[in-house]
Amino acid sequence: MAFVERSLQTSYGVINFAEGPTSGSPMVWLHGVSGRWQRWRGHMETFSSKWQQFALDARGHGKSSRVPGRYSWLDHASDLDAFVREKLNEPAVLIGHSLGGLESVKVAADQPENVRAIVLEDPPLYAAEHPDADYTLFRIMEGVAASGMTADQIVQGWTGEPWMTDELRKEYAEALTQLDPENLSASISLEATRGFDVDEHLGRIDCPTLLVRAGGSGAALSELDQERALACLSHGTAITIPDSGHMVHAEQSSTYQRAIEEFLAKL
Repeated sequence: MAFVERSLQTSYGVINFAEGPTSGSPMVWLHGVSGRWQRWRGHMETFSSKWQQFALDARGHGKSSRVPGRYSWLDHASDLDAFVREKLNEPAVLIGHSLGGLESVKVAADQPENVRAIVLEDPPLYAAEHPDADYTLFRIMEGVAASGMTADQIVQGWTGEPWMTDELRKEYAEALTQLDPENLSASISLEATRGFDVDEHLGRIDCPTLLVRAGGSGAALSELDQERALACLSHGTAITIPDSGHMVHAEQSSTYQRAIEEFLAKL
């Protein structure tokens, strides 16, 4: 299926996004740090018969503008806020992985009239309270993104993860060549979390919310943090997908899609 790339001019630069054919209400996919919109292509194709598909490149990712010094969670959320207000004409379902989930939390809290439901995939909601977290992988990706290596060079020196196809490994490598590494350094230093009042934002969300937690190693959301988030949400549902690390949508793709389908069926 063909997705058309378009752009939105914001006060800080250009946000690149992909748009599918008009086929229903809007569904917006939001990647995590180091990703880009293409990471969602397979899922977008699956849901495209009933929902109009959109996916954004976050600032400093893909073809969106780099904005040095402005990579906090609130900064990223401001771009999604502008997109929802300016590009959509009815309430949307927001599906966000990690950073994308955090963007979705803020926009759902601030724009209840424009958000129909949200899916939060393993979001690091309380990262600011866990300064001892292991950021080894982020440091490695930061170095690669700053190195100027091509995608082919990255692939040659990286075996990838067991769940990755060759095509997926290439996509991850290409995304790193388009990444402003400052996104990763802001996450490592926890500078990205500044000003983001997680519980306050969650408490203002009035739409159905599905919280998807990774049940394997590398998860960004602990079981205790999941319970805490649920206590803040007025219409929250939580599931844990076993044997999955942080990249649930890629590691357990079919299970992830079924969970979303079951959630949407109840709207």
